[in-house]
Amino acid sequence: MRIINWNVKWASANSKWGPVILEEILSRVPEVVCITEGYKGFMDAGYTITSHEDYGYKLTPGRRKVMLWSKNPWKYVDTIGSESLPGGRFVSGLTSTSRGDIRFIGVCIPWRDAHARTGRKDKGMWEEHISYLKGLREIIDENTATTTILLGDFNERIPRFGQPENVFNELIGTIPGNLTVATTGSIPTINKPTIDHVCHTKDLVSKSISTIENKTKDGQFLSDHFGVVVEFYRK
Repeated sequence: MRIINWNVKWASANSKWGPVILEEILSRVPEVVCITEGYKGFMDAGYTITSHEDYGYKLTPGRRKVMLWSKNPWKYVDTIGSESLPGGRFVSGLTSTSRGDIRFIGVCIPWRDAHARTGRKDKGMWEEHISYLKGLREIIDENTATTTILLGDFNERIPRFGQPENVFNELIGTIPGNLTVATTGSIPTINKPTIDHVCHTKDLVSKSISTIENKTKDGQFLSDHFGVVVEFYRK
């Protein structure tokens, strides 16, 4: 089972680089894709579930912080998670894959300056990020009794690199012991760490991890994030 996780920097199906990004994704024949900072309708074939449009900033039609796409229909869709979770950055659902039914939890954890230097400007640095992690913690604890994959833009490297220690400890405390972070450390194909992570319950094994280049052959950026590709099998 191959999945892809990519922050596409608000690319849409009709934007300059949207079709290029989409081709890069589809050429790898994934079963499930998590898109962060994208637009509804970006992947028209298959089945897509999205977070709510209101993530605390000015609304732009079609924009969604996180979307989950699958080759198969979704069940038990949740776009709220918890009332204590900052809105518009969460979506989960159950879908059928070649490795059985799996619950996917898609997140876009606020970056350090969310509503501090941008947006409402009523928070301290990392405050919205930490608030999200605290809300996410109870959701994950409730949803990982079955086969689960948690993925999206975490806005933190694992292990810690650059972020404050207390912030990193909040993240690690949010990921329960029955989840494995497949994307920890440097990604082998590019020897760089990522902030776009994929975590999974221990009944799954990550077979290989690779990336999708975020630049064209002539050096133009498709996104400020590279795509992450993970292949799984069951134990």
